[in-house]
Amino acid sequence: MWLATWDGVYFANIACHGYQHEQNFAFFPGLAAIGSWARGMPSCRCWAAASIEAANAVAFFLATAMLFKLTREVMGNERDARVAAMLFAVNPALPFFGAAYTESIFALLVFSALYWLLLPASILFALATCMRSNGVVTAGFVVHFALCTSSSIPRALARACFGVAIIVAPFIAFQAYAYTVFCIDRTGDDGHTTVAYDPPPPWCNSTIPSIYGYIQHHYWHVGFLQQYQAAQLPNFVLAAPVMVASVAAVWTHTQQGHNRTTMMATTTTPAITRPPRTRAHCNATAGGFGDGRVFVVAVYHAFLSLFALLTMHVQVSTRLLASASPLLYWFGAHVFRTGAWWQGSVWLRVSLAYAVMGTALHALFLPWT
Repeated sequence: MWLATWDGVYFANIACHGYQHEQNFAFFPGLAAIGSWARGMPSCRCWAAASIEAANAVAFFLATAMLFKLTREVMGNERDARVAAMLFAVNPALPFFGAAYTESIFALLVFSALYWLLLPASILFALATCMRSNGVVTAGFVVHFALCTSSSIPRALARACFGVAIIVAPFIAFQAYAYTVFCIDRTGDDGHTTVAYDPPPPWCNSTIPSIYGYIQHHYWHVGFLQQYQAAQLPNFVLAAPVMVASVAAVWTHTQQGHNRTTMMATTTTPAITRPPRTRAHCNATAGGFGDGRVFVVAVYHAFLSLFALLTMHVQVSTRLLASASPLLYWFGAHVFRTGAWWQGSVWLRVSLAYAVMGTALHALFLPWT
């Protein structure tokens, strides 16, 4: 199994043997499905890992191209698009984009969905949710653009609800599948009852049973402020560069002439008295990092950053934010365009250092981001 390490081992095992153990349900089925063709073959896990990594290589190339297209439309010029794509190609979580992890495909789906918006976006965001749980957060984009482009409140709400339902459906379906496996007894044709688990796992009796939340807390000790311990200080140091960059990106965007009051007036109020706007003009201003379309991405990025800082294994925030949001790459393009070369060079050096060290440590099964 030298082709897979850490989470990649779980994905390869799921691809070959299905969900055999409770903790496997922390890993969503989308990525494992890519390698499931090798089930039953000799050296199945190696073939599964290799096919997942090959798919990730293609997805990373396509994600870079899609980020270029998305940035060119939002930022309004090709130079920023080239810089953003270059920064993505050398981002600090680079080792995970080439490994048997979800980062490359998730990034491709999110960037593509942000480019297409609305119904096509809902489908792409749903596929992202098949890859990992934080895909459900992307429902906020569909709500935003449904409100932004609809001509009436009922139409906006209908479109928003329909899009959200599509996006969260994979998450709910996966939890329901786990519930049938662990919590529901089965009666065969001969009348014999097969008990799922005796006693059933504690999460089966929860008001809203969710195996994912239980596994994260029980096996990985994920929870509000659970990581705030002295032993976790090195992980906070690892996460510091991406967190500092995220704060700088969100703060810089707010300084580009878009105060919260104006944005609430122009983005969250449905266009009741004006004709529907197209995707290209929804919240558009003059382009650049201060463009109104960056606002919703900045809010989404800020939410993910805060959630990672308070509840997750904080070191994971580097690959989470590098794959789930284009904001850092847009911010980098803005920094280089405005002449702040020293800031840009610092980010490039950090990214390259993380990429080199991360590749070596990750391949040796040593902890990294």
